[in-house]
Amino acid sequence: MKKTLLLAALTFFVIKSNAQVSTKTDTAHPQVVHVKDIVITQPNDADINIDAPNNDSKVSSNNPNQIYAAVEKEPYFIGGPVALNKFIHENLKNPNDVLGRVIVTFIVEKDGSLSDIKVLRSPADDVAAEAIRVLKLCPKWNPGVQNEKPVRVQYTISVPLVDK
Repeated sequence: MKKTLLLAALTFFVIKSNAQVSTKTDTAHPQVVHVKDIVITQPNDADINIDAPNNDSKVSSNNPNQIYAAVEKEPYFIGGPVALNKFIHENLKNPNDVLGRVIVTFIVEKDGSLSDIKVLRSPADDVAAEAIRVLKLCPKWNPGVQNEKPVRVQYTISVPLVDK
């Protein structure tokens, strides 16, 4: 059934794009079809066009307040993840001894401060509010860098809740 669907899809592609396809069925595994060649005979008729790369390797943005999800150099807490965990656990109050994890997302600003702190998941509302409180106390981070300039970066951490 899957082989028939694959061949039907390839046939549609060949008809739609005027391509030539040669296939080979694997005798040891009859459900596997190896596509050897796909040659588009009329490139202007293809549904997919790939633009040539431009010579500008740097990604730029006109918006200085753009929030990045991925950057050349990630932001980091001074002292690294161990120091961040130590800071959080020294300041986090968990009066009901709730166990689990609090998933928190925030923006590391260009100056290293944290903003827009939000809890994505938490085992209880009181520990969610406590995680936000502790991150607001957090010292400045080293900011993320894109094109050799500090930028705003969305960052997510998991805060494990443990017995004290």
